[in-house]
Amino acid sequence: MNLDFSKLKSGEVLIESALSEYEKKGSFFFSELVTLNTSLHIVEKLIDFPFSIFTIPSNNNFFNAIFDNFYLACILRITRLATDNKSDLETLLNFKNFVRRSVKNKYKSDFDKLLKSVKFETKIRESLEKTRELRNYRLAHSKDETVSFVTLKEMQEITQTLNNLLDTLSFDTNHLFLPIEYAPNVIQTNKNYKTDIEEILDFVAQKRTRLHLPEKRAGSWKSLREKYPEKDLEKFNNYRRKFGLPKA
Repeated sequence: MNLDFSKLKSGEVLIESALSEYEKKGSFFFSELVTLNTSLHIVEKLIDFPFSIFTIPSNNNFFNAIFDNFYLACILRITRLATDNKSDLETLLNFKNFVRRSVKNKYKSDFDKLLKSVKFETKIRESLEKTRELRNYRLAHSKDETVSFVTLKEMQEITQTLNNLLDTLSFDTNHLFLPIEYAPNVIQTNKNYKTDIEEILDFVAQKRTRLHLPEKRAGSWKSLREKYPEKDLEKFNNYRRKFGLPKA
């Protein structure tokens, strides 16, 4: 039976001389991953909002800029944490190797088995390579070359894998990688609670004339409705229900 490291404290597993640096590095990576998860959460919310219905492209410059900046911030942080492999850089790979070197001899065999089961490098290798290429060609060096777009799903998989790796290296400590206000598993006492980004997007939807178009210009809405994908129409109707309007 494999040893369950999630029930052991770091002080039990690691040599004493490594504990101070371990705590310092662990706190750094936790902070970095909270920032990454927060940026990704905002990207998810912007992708999920039906801008195609509520706005017109020529009047959406602000949100396009917000999306681009948070998307590229995710790419930069992922590459900094997971793809830069120089030994003197603060990366999760180097932290993993540091922890492995610091494990007491009696736990080394079991800990190596644990790291192999995590399969950090193999699980997201292709996605990490795409993020590295995008960083190198579009951000770090501004090269005019075509590179693959890193999808939301790929960024979610990478981020979750990085979260899991830090949790694995933290032994009995579990992390909340989002601010409490954004965390889906935190129960809010106010049933009408909205996060800041939800309030902003609700305001955009509520103030757009298209929200009320089915009532005010039924003919125009009928022709427009046929142009939108069902998934966007479902989101549109979710907003109508939120503001006390019937399904359109």
